[in-house]
Amino acid sequence: MLTDFYLILQVHTDAEQEIIEAAYKRLARKYHPDINGTPDATVRMQKINEAYDVLSDPEKRRVYDQNNLQKELDIDALRRQLELVENQFLDEQKVWEQKEDELTSIIQELRIEQRRQKRAQKQSERMSDQIQHPPSFSLDAVSVQKQKLQKQIELVEKELVSERLSNRQMQEEFLMAARDLTQERKEVEKASRAITRLEQQLEAERARRKELETEKRLAEYERQAKDKVEALVAAEQTDTAGSAQQKKRTDGGSWSEIALVQGMIEEERFKRKQAENSLAAVRGILRDISNELKHIFRC
Repeated sequence: MLTDFYLILQVHTDAEQEIIEAAYKRLARKYHPDINGTPDATVRMQKINEAYDVLSDPEKRRVYDQNNLQKELDIDALRRQLELVENQFLDEQKVWEQKEDELTSIIQELRIEQRRQKRAQKQSERMSDQIQHPPSFSLDAVSVQKQKLQKQIELVEKELVSERLSNRQMQEEFLMAARDLTQERKEVEKASRAITRLEQQLEAERARRKELETEKRLAEYERQAKDKVEALVAAEQTDTAGSAQQKKRTDGGSWSEIALVQGMIEEERFKRKQAENSLAAVRGILRDISNELKHIFRC
């Protein structure tokens, strides 16, 4: 087996002589026994000297490279032969695995066939035994079997009766629940109607309050108009100065203002009358709603 001198000197296979010499000097300074005190320094330095002795001589290096090349070729040939052998082994292994699977399936079929034959043999033996030794029936055994069957029939009938009773109870419970649900729906509808009426009553109450506010405003307008008329009359009675023409113009202006105020008062009285009529109608509606609510709550 050849030693890899390039690996010992830590250089490439195409390294020149200068690189080989530099590598040798570097390794000698590092692994020389006079410098390095490790136990394997001497052996390692011998290998370094041997590698340098071969690689530093061109002829020895050429022979060494040829030997290495031949070695690599031999190794490649051996690898190819090994790959061929491995492939053949894998192919043969696959063939043997297929044969093993086939044998396993055949063995399973044989075992199944043996079991089937055994079952058929046992069945034929039982049939032949029954033919040779028929069973003897007695009246006591028949009566006992009959009693067992009657007990089973009675148990089944009891179970059927209990199931019918439970079904009937469930039907009654369903009917009661349906009636309760119907009653609840009716009560909900009554409550919803009562709520609707109460909302209407609330709206009517709001309208009544609005009308009361309108009445208050009308009363305030009427009071202000009366105060203005009284003020004009008092001013008329106390006004004695001025000429007759000036007095006439003043009187005409005063009476025109009085007529305007009286017209406003009449208009406000008419509006007040309409509001009172509307209020009376709303009160009648509220009375009817309260009577209906009292009737519902009594029910």
